Amino acid sequence: MAETRAEELRAKTPDPREVQRARTIVAAFNAPDPGQTADQKRILRFLDDHPDALLRTCLPGHLTASCLLLDASRERVLLHHHRKLDLWLQFGGHADGEGDLASVARRELLEESGINPSEFASEPFDLDIHLIPAHKREPAHEHLDVRYLAIAPQKATFVRSEESISLQWFTGPEALALGLDRSLARMVESALG
Repeated sequence: MAETRAEELRAKTPDPREVQRARTIVAAFNAPDPGQTADQKRILRFLDDHPDALLRTCLPGHLTASCLLLDASRERVLLHHHRKLDLWLQFGGHADGEGDLASVARRELLEESGINPSEFASEPFDLDIHLIPAHKREPAHEHLDVRYLAIAPQKATFVRSEESISLQWFTGPEALALGLDRSLARMVESALG
C-alpha cells in the first residue's frame, strides 16, 4: 500500500530536473515584445510556484509546447482544425512531465501531422498563455505554451490524426483570413513576413 501511495505522488510531481530544464528554456527566451515578456515572467513564476507544472493534472494550468510548420519554400503554413476546440491551430500538446519542450513540440507535430520536419528550431519562437474552456469533466484552465518553428521537407505529405477535423496548407493571407487568435496570427505574420 505504501509503495502505491509513493508511486501516486511521483506521478503527480515530475522530476525536478525536468521542471528546471523547462524553466531554463523559458528564461533564455528573448521576448520580442512587452506582451511576450509579460507571458515569460508569468510562466517562470508559474514554474516556481507549481512543481507539477509539466503535468496536465496541474490546475489552474500547465505547460504545453507547440510548433508552427512551414513548407519547404517557407511560403505556407500547415494548420489543423482541432476537433475538440473547433479552431484552426498550430500543432502541439501537453509536456506530460518532459522538460525538453522542443522535443515535446516535435513529438506533437509528428503525431498530429505525420510530418518529420527537415529543420526544427532549437530555441522557442514564441510564448503565449491562453485559456482552454471547460470540456466534459475537465475544468477551464490555462495552457502556458512554448512555441517552436519548423520547416517541412520537400513534397511533405501530411496525415490527419483523430485530434483533427482537417489539415491544410495556407499562405499568410489565407491563414489570417481564418480569424486566427491573436497569438497564432502573430506567429504566422512573423514566420511568413
